Amino acid sequence: MAYVREGFEKDWHYRYRVKRALNRLERRGLVVTETSGEELIVKMTQAGRRWLKRRQIQQMVIERPKHWDGIWRVVIFDIPETNRNVRDLVRGWLKRLGFARLQQSVWTIPWPCQPQFELLTSEFRLGNQALLIETSKIASERAIKRTFKL
Repeated sequence: MAYVREGFEKDWHYRYRVKRALNRLERRGLVVTETSGEELIVKMTQAGRRWLKRRQIQQMVIERPKHWDGIWRVVIFDIPETNRNVRDLVRGWLKRLGFARLQQSVWTIPWPCQPQFELLTSEFRLGNQALLIETSKIASERAIKRTFKL
């Protein structure tokens, strides 16, 4: 729940812009608004929460620390053929986030990525179909280090 208070009643231009934005969000079913006395109360709907989660995924990045901690993060997933579209989406997101493919369903990155992994597994409802493993050794590590310029 969000409250719009400061500045809302001061500037008609600001008030107009806020009202238009809220109307757009309400028409899309992302929020509902109500007034309580002189306060405008804005509540996010379930559709709004889903939309926000998708936006978080679209803007998600994995920060590259200055110094590598020597730990590889390996994502392994086993998504059935019946969910091929989800499998392809997961691969696309891993690639976009900077993971390197070791095998068809095995990807690695040298930087911490637990929150991003949890968000992806939650969004795609993977449950136990995906694992994040942290390890200090990977076979053919030299080639992978070159990939990440380590």
